Amino acid sequence: MHAHEIHTLHVSRTTPRMKLLAAMLASGALLASPLALADGNDDCPGAPVSSLTFNDTGTTVGGNNTIATHQTNACTNYTAVQGPDKIYRLEVVAAGSLSITVTPQAGYDVAIYLLDDAVFACPAGPAAVAPAASCVGGADDVLAGGAETIVLANIPVGTYNLFVDSFYSSGALSAGTFTLEIAGTAVVGEPATPEADLSITKTDGATEVTPGGTTTYTIVASNAGPDDVADAAIADTFPAACTSVDYTAVESGGAAGFTAAGTGNINDTGVTLPAGSSITYTAICTI
Repeated sequence: MHAHEIHTLHVSRTTPRMKLLAAMLASGALLASPLALADGNDDCPGAPVSSLTFNDTGTTVGGNNTIATHQTNACTNYTAVQGPDKIYRLEVVAAGSLSITVTPQAGYDVAIYLLDDAVFACPAGPAAVAPAASCVGGADDVLAGGAETIVLANIPVGTYNLFVDSFYSSGALSAGTFTLEIAGTAVVGEPATPEADLSITKTDGATEVTPGGTTTYTIVASNAGPDDVADAAIADTFPAACTSVDYTAVESGGAAGFTAAGTGNINDTGVTLPAGSSITYTAICTI
């Protein structure tokens, strides 16, 4: 059996937002990591606020009633805000001050509130009820046509959802256009996309193997960083010419979740590869 006929090893990971990287080596090994991207719109998860100062012109006319009630008047002086709304998503990546001002058109009475996504995730269904603890700030203090403002001296790092809401009064819908300005010293934007330089090497040090003999393969999966990788899968199917396979594996740099010793094909899932770590499999194939 010739060395170049040996199996192909695949390593994959499925960490959200991880940049897709693939390394095709001369040995035929493949390492890949799929990319998952978030999107934003006027419903959940909301239109993303890219940076500060942020300005937008929007409308609640025709929008969904994504959130209806705040318990215990947590954000405003009113518990029922049951009209259509528009939603903005803020990813605060560095803490600082934040000022949010919404100015509605004449005759339109608007309410605004900022909710902590870690406490109350932006809901997919209509008329969701937000618990009091989710409220970071809110304003519904001015009558129709007046600007509403939220001022926060310091907003921690995290994900927040800003609701620009309408309501019904005596059966009549109050909805319309508005302008939005968000300013402050907080740094807002998408968190840095994790990136990892993953690689696979595979050697056996032989060109031919005599039937009845053995050959030893060394397979190394490594992560050169800069970021850690979680939930990796390392799978290897040995060729039919191997009548039996015994392997061991050792790590360096804190890798975990792999099979330390086994027989037959390699099929490790849920493997963690911190930056700078590696896993070395030594497989003895009997011909």
